[in-house]
Amino acid sequence: AAFFAAEPMDVYRNIVQAVVRQFPGAVSLISILDGNFLEFRAAAGMPPEAEGMSGNTLEDSYCQFAIENKSALRIVDATRETVYDKVLPRKLGYNRYLGVPLYGDEGEVIGTLCLLDRHTGREFLDEEERFVSLLAMRAGSEVLRERNIEQRMKQKEEALARQEKDLQRTQVVLETMNAGFELI
Repeated sequence: AAFFAAEPMDVYRNIVQAVVRQFPGAVSLISILDGNFLEFRAAAGMPPEAEGMSGNTLEDSYCQFAIENKSALRIVDATRETVYDKVLPRKLGYNRYLGVPLYGDEGEVIGTLCLLDRHTGREFLDEEERFVSLLAMRAGSEVLRERNIEQRMKQKEEALARQEKDLQRTQVVLETMNAGFELI
């Protein structure tokens, strides 16, 4: 039941908190792709120096590799591969990563659910990847629900704006007709 709520943000928070409960000492993020930027939709376990970060560029994150490959990515020791040398978390000592892409309506990658920690060299179990993958599926469906809500709200706002405009026109017509009746 913790993964269902009226507000998508509540669901996102529950998901990242479930990840950090399962992986003590980890940072967990739901990141949504916006061009070359990953917006942190929800975060748990953030170190004090990173609190308040709204996201990071794609090239500064391990997520770029999970997004590029469109599949889950396990990194047990980022120090062993030079491809990760420029990634910001790697520079901060977060050398272990598990990231799972979030998918949109048409199968496109829209973001990731990931965890990073400093347990360098500790392998991820298949069950742990399945757990994070399951939560990623829930996060992805919640992003789609959130977008649907936003789209419906926008449509309703546009409809209200049209109704307001029609009401103003009707008011002008009525005022003109009343003025004409007064003259008669």
